[in-house]
Amino acid sequence: MKRYLWILLASLVLLAGCKGAGEEEGDGPFLYYVNTDGTDLVKQEAKSLEGDPKEAVSYLLDALQEKTDTIDYKSAFPQKVTVEDWTLEEGRLKLFFTQDYEDMDQAAEVLLKAAVVQTLTQVEGVDSVEFFVGDKPLARKDGTAVGPMTAEEFIQNTGSSLHSYQVGNFSLYFAGKEGKLVREAVEVRYNSNISAEKQIIEQLIKGPSGENALPTLPEDTKLLGVSVRDGVCYVNFSEEFLQPVDQVDPKLTIYSIVNSITASGSAGKVQILVNGETNLSYQETIDISQPFSMNADLIEEEE
Repeated sequence: MKRYLWILLASLVLLAGCKGAGEEEGDGPFLYYVNTDGTDLVKQEAKSLEGDPKEAVSYLLDALQEKTDTIDYKSAFPQKVTVEDWTLEEGRLKLFFTQDYEDMDQAAEVLLKAAVVQTLTQVEGVDSVEFFVGDKPLARKDGTAVGPMTAEEFIQNTGSSLHSYQVGNFSLYFAGKEGKLVREAVEVRYNSNISAEKQIIEQLIKGPSGENALPTLPEDTKLLGVSVRDGVCYVNFSEEFLQPVDQVDPKLTIYSIVNSITASGSAGKVQILVNGETNLSYQETIDISQPFSMNADLIEEEE
């Protein structure tokens, strides 16, 4: 029952607001609100966001926090929860909330995050949104920072009326400064129609959030496809994957992928492809023509 309630409350539904059946939805941009039951998101067309990004952010934040004049949807901001200040630098938008943010229940917080992030990342020049409560970064129950959030974390499927979301707790392996892999625990909210393996690879491409780890994949690497068959995860990268990563041993790049997937995914082995090809040598030192299994010897012991 608890799991059902979580899925129901975290379900982010694309509704047409006040539009009647058969009316076509506009092209956006949109403001995201919450339905009157407080269970789903409703989106309404906003004015054009062309022009200065900071003016667009200011307009959207004001609109999101205003009390609506309809009974069909309401602001995702609970009473007393407001954004006191914000900054936008190099694509990262930081929002500083009042301390009342900490009093929200889990369902309201999930919907607020989704509404705010999906609304504000429509602004050209806003790549991610990071929440702060007072002057401290928003943290999970285990004390780790939530960090910058992107719209992809709240992806919605437009063909269904109900979309279930789940939270994945992944063990990702990045390059440590001592020449081994270091584990970073990451909590990711994602649509149940997207595989855990795909989420793991996308998080590896984003890179580590901690200062004691180095990224293992070139930042311009593209994931062309990922699938699991007969216990093997097939990961197909673009050719950018073959570029060397500064300060990282090629072996650590390979096993960053392999160990992360086998630790948190459903596969026991990983086959790496580049543009669909496996008959390759990574950095002229590692044959990737065969699947790899986890290499625990490369993992740095945790204190």
